[in-house]
Formats: sequence, structure tokens, C-alpha cells
Amino acid sequence: MKFNKKTSLLLPFFLILSGFSHAQEKINSLEDLKKLQSQVKEVVAKNMEVTVSVFTSRGGSGSGVIVSEEGLILTAAHVVEKSETVDIIFPDGKTQKAKVLGYNKSKDIAMCEMVDKGPWKFAELRESSDLKIGEYMVAMGHAGGFDAVRTPPVRFGRVLAKRTNYFVTTDCTLIGGDSGGPLYDLEGKVVAIHSNIGNDWKINNHAGVSGFKVDWERMKKSERWGKLSVNPMWNPDSPAMGIAMGRSIAGGVFIADAFADGAAAKAGIKKGDIILKFNGAKVPTSDVLVDKILKQNAGDKVSVTIRRGDNIFRHELVLGRREELPNQRR
Repeated sequence: MKFNKKTSLLLPFFLILSGFSHAQEKINSLEDLKKLQSQVKEVVAKNMEVTVSVFTSRGGSGSGVIVSEEGLILTAAHVVEKSETVDIIFPDGKTQKAKVLGYNKSKDIAMCEMVDKGPWKFAELRESSDLKIGEYMVAMGHAGGFDAVRTPPVRFGRVLAKRTNYFVTTDCTLIGGDSGGPLYDLEGKVVAIHSNIGNDWKINNHAGVSGFKVDWERMKKSERWGKLSVNPMWNPDSPAMGIAMGRSIAGGVFIADAFADGAAAKAGIKKGDIILKFNGAKVPTSDVLVDKILKQNAGDKVSVTIRRGDNIFRHELVLGRREELPNQRR
């Protein structure tokens, strides 16, 4: 969407239609809508130049965003995997070469670097872990691939959910070519990169900046690892307690095994214990416990309340990664 007189008149109506039921903040007047419209226009003007198209030697294309003066580019792993260099195409049609550094396919995140050191104009980053449900977002990207007759389309939406492995779900409409493009907050800061692994164009997933920061140094060193899976239970970077769950019993989940190097065992939890609570919330079944765990990220500190015989204990532990478990190592 280009911002001209016509779209300026239509935008307030568009904003009302964009997932308004998810709102945390209410729009009470025309002035509120005008203010919101002004914020979106500022985000677009500020970041249009740094929202780039990424074209690979394999003939595929996606999007990306420049995030440092030195020319670091964040994009999606599935856009650049198996490529060593890519062409970076700016909205005005200018092209530059970039080197593919590292990526983590488990989080669908990747980093490239401009061959020419710049300095480059860039967008600032914000922790995606700070996002609130219902927060307004601006999605940009080269939908359908680079098009010389238009600038990157602009989509508006809200945060619907925060998921495991730092993924964020919004109702910003995305299509092919948007993958790897930036998701901005209303201050124009990058909070996520479009992963676009949702089944619905209007319900899309984005790889959060907080996940990038965890792997930042590894990617800068050109390390490449991971395996992307739609099922979070099979994602190598999924959070794990390091236990085998048994049947539901006595209002909790029976621990059939606690792996020696797992987070639970390190915290003192043993085979035969019964998990009653996770972060203070009751977990009467294994399904409830799994759901609670998958709302966390590897590295998060959590509390677990267990019953052992007639005694109740509360343990604190740091969740590990699924791939670190002995029976999951490749």
C-alpha cells in the first residue's frame, strides 16, 4: 500500500477492520484514529529504505531488513539456506551484494551482511519478549517479490499470541515474498521477522528479535544449524524439562523418568515424583503440562511443585532444549 491522498482517506476505515476485537487500547474518537494513522505513516517513511528484497542464486526471493550501520541484515532461514551470497534489492531498484552468514532453521532466523561496509541506514531493534497481546504492528515486505512499479506493501494488524521459540503470531496479512521481512512496532522498531508458516494468510507467524539475540553471536560467526518443524514438540530448540511423562495421577502428572542431564534432574526432581503445579498453576494432566511448557522458551526459569510420598516440594529450574536430551541428540 502506498500512502497517497486516496489511501490516507481510506486508512482509518482499514484500521477499524483490522482485527479490532483483539484490541487492548480502545479507539474512542476520530482523533484517535488520525493519531494512529499518523504513527503508521511515520513508521513507513522511517523504514521504507531499509526494508529490502533478498534474491538468491537459486532463483528464490524473500525480504529482509538492515539492522546495523555495518550492514547486518535479518531475514528468514528458509529464504537464504543453501546460498552463500544474495542480491539485496532496495525499494528504489538499486542492488547490492550480501554474504549469507549464519542461520538457525529451528527458529527460521538468518543473518546476512552487506559486502560494501557502508555506513548503511538501518532500523532499530526491540525485544519481542516485551510485546503485549493486542499491540498494534506494522508489517512490511516485498510481497510477491520485488516490483519496480511499487514500494513494499504495508500491512497493519495486532499481536494475537506469543509462542514457543520466540515466535509471535499476528493477523497481519502476508503472502509469498514477504518471508524474512520486518514486523515493526509503532515506534518503527523491528520486533520480528516474517516466518510465514501459518496456514492462513491472515494468521501468520514471525520469528521474534529476542530469539535472534539468543543466537546472535553464533550467526555472526557463520554457524548454521537446526531443523524447522511446524510441530513445536519436534523442534530441536523447543523448551524441555528432561522428563518422560507417565499417567495422570492424584491431581498431577507422574514422572516415568527424569533424564540424568535434564533440567528436572539437575533441580532435584526424580523418577516417581508427581508434578502438581507449573509456575504456580495446577497441571492435572500431561496435556496441560505440555501446554504450559511450550508457552516458555529454552533458558527460561520456572518453578515446579511436586509430591514425593507424603511430602510436597517446590523446585526452580532452567528449561533446556529438546535437542540437548540424550535420546534426541543427532
